[in-house]
Amino acid sequence: MRTAYQDIEAGMLRELSFLSAGSLDAEAMQELIQIISNQIALYSNAQRPQIAESIGLSLLDYSALEMIIGFGQLTTGQIARLTGLSSGGTTTLLNRLENAGYVQRARHHLDRRVIIVRPIMERCEAVMQLSQRNVHDAVKKTICHYYSHIHPTHQFLKHCLEHMRRQTHGWLDSEPGPLPSPTTDPTL
Repeated sequence: MRTAYQDIEAGMLRELSFLSAGSLDAEAMQELIQIISNQIALYSNAQRPQIAESIGLSLLDYSALEMIIGFGQLTTGQIARLTGLSSGGTTTLLNRLENAGYVQRARHHLDRRVIIVRPIMERCEAVMQLSQRNVHDAVKKTICHYYSHIHPTHQFLKHCLEHMRRQTHGWLDSEPGPLPSPTTDPTL
């Protein structure tokens, strides 16, 4: 029985069929998609409880803080969608983050009903350094072997992330519901 991840990966492979046969075989492409979509997140997520505890936050609070830092700013409604919390639960979470000095809330300049949450970067820098420490160590240990490939790899990952960012913002700005499937989403 195929998993949802395997179906998604198969759909991505079909859409990437424009690559020439000699440049990257199907097995390598599947492995690349798995690394980007699953493995990096898996190993990063495994470290999150330790990081959250070290800065005195619950895992949920830390996850929300990571999202706020990553997006630069989010509305309270977007945070609720991303965390699965009710509006009351989101307010309580934001109270904790604000009291700890990690975020600040402000009213939207055009629609005063909307609350925008922004990270306080001076306070969040240490959090970002903690979360990036192991990735930094892994990059330092392997860069000498792949130095000539760093720039193209960086460009590739940067473009992948930009596409994922646009897709996520589109989902956050749409009506509540599931993410579109890769086979029906015209932007993929």
